Amino acid sequence: MTKPIYSTQAMIEMDAIAEYIQQSSPRSALRFLEAIEKTVERLLMFPELGAHFETGIPELSDLRVNLVTGFEKYLLFYRVRSEEVHIERVVLGSRDLPNILREGI
Repeated sequence: MTKPIYSTQAMIEMDAIAEYIQQSSPRSALRFLEAIEKTVERLLMFPELGAHFETGIPELSDLRVNLVTGFEKYLLFYRVRSEEVHIERVVLGSRDLPNILREGI
């Protein structure tokens, strides 16, 4: 696999989450960003690792989801296209996922 491709939305979400975490723990914010990097590295090696995101929304049918290692309440949504891993979104798992994903992908 090559390098991952991050959507603008995923980059915005990672920054916002890290900024939120930093308010209470700068060290944890750095660990969060490192955890994203490690999770993505694992997905590059094993792109089928994440589960298919089950939804009846056709435009989301190829979306996969994986927990962010060490920050399991955050979900990383991605697609595998050819030999590329496209990181689409990074969101808190307790949110209204189908609606959030539909509006941002």
